[in-house]
Amino acid sequence: MKVQNFTYNGMFVNELPGKADYEAEFIEWSKDPGIALMNCSDGKQRLIPSFCVDEDLPLQTGHTVASDKNPIIVGQPSSSK
Repeated sequence: MKVQNFTYNGMFVNELPGKADYEAEFIEWSKDPGIALMNCSDGKQRLIPSFCVDEDLPLQTGHTVASDKNPIIVGQPSSSK
């Protein structure tokens, strides 16, 4: 699947112009809500936000919506580069 260029600092995703020069295949969900570990056609594995790919991914379970009583989940930084 095609990937929108992005940066991910472990908390926030910033969409960048253009598409990455590789395609990605879903492996599994990471521990970060909405962030998937993917095999990329350039031989690398990347953490990619679900809204930065052009296809639907499998349903992610096991996360709750943050509220005053829940901690903030911070993940490992990543980018489309």
